[in-house]
Amino acid sequence: MILLENGYKTSVFCLTNDKYKISYLEFIIKKIAERRFNLGGIQFSEVTKLYKKKEVLHNITFDIDLDDNKIIGLIGPNGAGKSTILRLLAGVIGYQQGTLSLDNNQSAIKFDQWARRHATYLPAGERGMIYKATVLDNIYYLSSLNGTPKKNTVEHLKKYSDLFGFDSYLDKNVEELSTGLKKKAQLLCALCSDSKLLLLDEPSNGLDIKAQLELKKLITEINEKEKKKIIISSHDTNLMSSLCNEVIFIHDGHIKKIINNTISPEEIELEYQSIEG
Repeated sequence: MILLENGYKTSVFCLTNDKYKISYLEFIIKKIAERRFNLGGIQFSEVTKLYKKKEVLHNITFDIDLDDNKIIGLIGPNGAGKSTILRLLAGVIGYQQGTLSLDNNQSAIKFDQWARRHATYLPAGERGMIYKATVLDNIYYLSSLNGTPKKNTVEHLKKYSDLFGFDSYLDKNVEELSTGLKKKAQLLCALCSDSKLLLLDEPSNGLDIKAQLELKKLITEINEKEKKKIIISSHDTNLMSSLCNEVIFIHDGHIKKIINNTISPEEIELEYQSIEG
């Protein structure tokens, strides 16, 4: 018997015809495969982040389950710390106190090393892309940074570019695109990698109604069919209500409330008002 796991070098040889031994080996192999493909979780434990002398996150503690298939929404006023949390999850900034760690069979790996390989951060606005380069060059370059094979990038690109109707813009320089098209190009860059964790900061900004509907459909498909964990920061209550089934309310660098189910735009607004006092 030989087991070949996609992406792993694992071989198990069975040199017996004993059906009981074979069944036991199959059971062990199944457990090995389950453990390897279980992403586990991310743990924030009393994490504090400062920019110069200003404390922007204050001893925050919460967990993110990477296997539960929930889309998490971060909600709070400007300056609350939402984007800082996304950047920490992407491994692009550090923190001053506490721990940020993985809770799985790869726990010996430092979190920032794991994040740079398995997380993609899509910043708010039109940042994060090389304006003098084409959209296609940006996609290949940014996907290569986290080790995505070019073949995989090409497959992702065809799927998502078709869905967004973006084929005719791939060879244009980013600086030539409108605000809405730049946002779509950013999203394509994020989706064309093999990342397991997608971090979207205000993804619906600059998109018209049709594009917003496409965005919702695409995010749902990625989450459900491709088993990617998605965390969204947005002020768009309709977007958050329609997509998120876990909502984290943040204010002044503190986690104020976590709701583990879908809530309506009206409920989001009421909770938002209550955390602001």
